[in-house]
Amino acid sequence: MPLAPDPLIRPKPTIRTVAVVVGIEQYLYAKDRGIRGVDFAKADAQEMAETLKTRFNINDSDLHLWVDEGATKTRFENELKYLVKSLDPND
Repeated sequence: MPLAPDPLIRPKPTIRTVAVVVGIEQYLYAKDRGIRGVDFAKADAQEMAETLKTRFNINDSDLHLWVDEGATKTRFENELKYLVKSLDPND
């Protein structure tokens, strides 16, 4: 059950808050390299994203949830760089 927004921790309306939440349970080529997956990482990331939306009032367009196959090196290198460049000094 989502929690109600808390007015004490809600960001000021003039400040844009952007979040990138990553959860990788199964890494590409992990079995070939003897790397175990991370249980519940995807569910934890989804829950964190929901908490950021409900408790911190982050807009859907500013919340980026990258899980499993969607959390690629290319995405980190390109999209994360773009997101950082899109921020204003007060964000």
